[in-house]
Amino acid sequence: MKRTFTTMLCALLLVAMLAGCGSTGSSNPFDAEAKTFSDDGMQITLTTAFSEEDLEGYTVGYAADTAIVLALHETKAEFAEAGAEDVTFEQYVEFVRQANSDKAIVGEPIDGNPTLLYDFLNEEQNVTYRYLTVLYESDDGFWMVQFASQKSNFDAYEPSFIEAAKSVSFSA
Repeated sequence: MKRTFTTMLCALLLVAMLAGCGSTGSSNPFDAEAKTFSDDGMQITLTTAFSEEDLEGYTVGYAADTAIVLALHETKAEFAEAGAEDVTFEQYVEFVRQANSDKAIVGEPIDGNPTLLYDFLNEEQNVTYRYLTVLYESDDGFWMVQFASQKSNFDAYEPSFIEAAKSVSFSA
């Protein structure tokens, strides 16, 4: 559970990388050809503008010049090892909401999956980023998938973030 909060904090810091990874212009990475990625039991359809990235604190990450997708898988076994037996999806959702209650607002569910929306100001770069976090349940635990971009690009990317969120699936 502490890992979720730490990971959310890492996401805020890692998004600074987004600004340094390429153009901060308005080139929409979702205009490229669709591409399905599959790693660590999660499948997601993004575009060829994204590439898989190893990001500390995340199970998997995908970055384009102006957008990033971060995914964290937390298993029920990990919760049990931490002393939290039989954690339900509803409990996981509530934990994530409480851990982020100071900055996040509850968004509309996407295909029944709970969402959170929040902004992060990178003071060093004076750039605000917006995150759409979608929570999922899989056979062995839970996934937190975050879609992020500069706030100025978010409205243009949001429909594509939602479509990508709808494409997420899990395998054993």
